[in-house]
Amino acid sequence: MNATTPRQLLNRAMTEAQLQRQVLELARLAGWRIHHSRPGMDRSGRWSTPLAGDPGLPDLLLVKDGRLLALELKAERGRPTDDQAAWLSALSAVPGVVALLIRPRDWPRVEALLVGRPA
Repeated sequence: MNATTPRQLLNRAMTEAQLQRQVLELARLAGWRIHHSRPGMDRSGRWSTPLAGDPGLPDLLLVKDGRLLALELKAERGRPTDDQAAWLSALSAVPGVVALLIRPRDWPRVEALLVGRPA
């Protein structure tokens, strides 16, 4: 029988929005420039994110000191859409770009990327 650690329980309970707040807070503290497109409600009451181009751009684009991170955030059980996976794949092919799917269990890696702590 496998014992569940407190961290594993926390990871399972963390929502994508909570993870995003945590990543954004650390990124701001570490001096990263941040882009996140938030959805808005249109006049008909529908939520959408206006864009021109291909959907699925990662949730966060972070830039600092010549580095670009493209992070798609998901709760532990969340799955990226086909469009999101295609963007991560395309961005990963660009030299120097770090494009990742991030879940709560990946927090040590996020810290390493944003503040240089070993993962």
